Amino acid sequence: MATTLSPTRSDATFVLIIPVHNEENALEAFLSLLMRTHPGWSVIAVDDGSCDATPSILRTHRIETLRHEQNQGKGAALLSGLRAAQKKGYSWAITLDGDGQHHPGHIDDFVAHSRDSGAQLVLGVRQFRQRGMPWHRQLSNQLTSLLISLGAGQRIHDSQCGYRAYDLSSDVWQSCRERGFQFESEVLLRLGKSGGKMEEIPVSTLYPDDSKSHIRLFHDTFAFLRLLIRSLTW
Repeated sequence: MATTLSPTRSDATFVLIIPVHNEENALEAFLSLLMRTHPGWSVIAVDDGSCDATPSILRTHRIETLRHEQNQGKGAALLSGLRAAQKKGYSWAITLDGDGQHHPGHIDDFVAHSRDSGAQLVLGVRQFRQRGMPWHRQLSNQLTSLLISLGAGQRIHDSQCGYRAYDLSSDVWQSCRERGFQFESEVLLRLGKSGGKMEEIPVSTLYPDDSKSHIRLFHDTFAFLRLLIRSLTW
């Protein structure tokens, strides 16, 4: 049986990485909850060119922050955070979105599965039937997850979930070229094609009424299809 950490105790081998871009509406409440449930944990926020109050909120909470002066994309923010965590000597990084949709209560589940499963990546699987998840997001995610599963050669139930634990010793994420939202899909494709091990755990997700996606429909759909085609040559 896996032994989970107390939520009030930090683990020197784990770090939390939070990519943010213009999240002033949700960030304060999210960070307050995180600091209350997991005090003492190491956190690296990556501010991807925010032009609202996001930087000041991060300073208020005294969180270590890396900043891109210009918006480079979620993948670029994740890479900056993962590389920084690796240089600091952490073994695992747990990534959470800064828009408040990922509840910190699952951090300890990621820790337990990272330690005991031998996986290179632990992927959160959102509960699609839970109240509040927009139907168009459910449909889009089911389709993209099916396509990623076919490309990766193994079943992946929620390819778009950003709540994950990365093995920082793995070279899979380091070889990824995508810098936008497709980075997370590329990780799954490369890991699946290399025969790497993935684990999935259920996570709850909050979708407030004013929740807005940063995804650009046509641009990101084209980039996703381009990634799938390119992956055929790997």
